[in-house]
Amino acid sequence: MFKILFSLGGALAVAGIVCYAAAFGSRDSEAFISIASGLFSLGALIIALGFYLQARKLRSEVLPRQQQSSNKRTDRLCSSCNREPARVFCRVHQLRLCLTCLDTHDDGRNCLYVPGNRAAAAYK
Repeated sequence: MFKILFSLGGALAVAGIVCYAAAFGSRDSEAFISIASGLFSLGALIIALGFYLQARKLRSEVLPRQQQSSNKRTDRLCSSCNREPARVFCRVHQLRLCLTCLDTHDDGRNCLYVPGNRAAAAYK
């Protein structure tokens, strides 16, 4: 499909260039130059359409795989109860905690907390 669009657009663009070159020497060829410009522009537009459709096809093949991998990172569960999504990360104990488990784990002297969405940066 894409090769057909590229070939058709290329043929129209070349035909426009040839028509323009043929009309170059003649004085009464303003209409012929307009037709040549139109052919070249239409050919370039068809080639661009081929590139656009090919990029859309490639994007639809790649994008679902990227969305699946990113959802796994954001849906982390609490390390203690494994039921609720983790909201904070304890850097000292290396635990992801939900808000209910945070009350039982909270030790103000030892623990250092990071928001759960930045927990990956806390491992470094």
